[in-house]
Amino acid sequence: MAIPLESLLPAGRVAFVLCEVQESVIGDGAPWPALTEAAKRVNLIGNAARIAEAARARGAPVIHCTAEGLPNRFGSNTN
Repeated sequence: MAIPLESLLPAGRVAFVLCEVQESVIGDGAPWPALTEAAKRVNLIGNAARIAEAARARGAPVIHCTAEGLPNRFGSNTN
């Protein structure tokens, strides 16, 4: 049974945050093919767009956090 998105987005109480939902991370040219395939399998882009549209319609902020590379890998770490 589907849950209406509106019930999950009480006005003034939530934001929708997307983290690294971008071509260089989950797109066809990304270095992690398994992640790209998993994102496609669950329609991550389509579902994120649908949720973002519902959030905006309710007045909730939609925040895109992206991965960016800086010169000389400034600010980077290794895991």
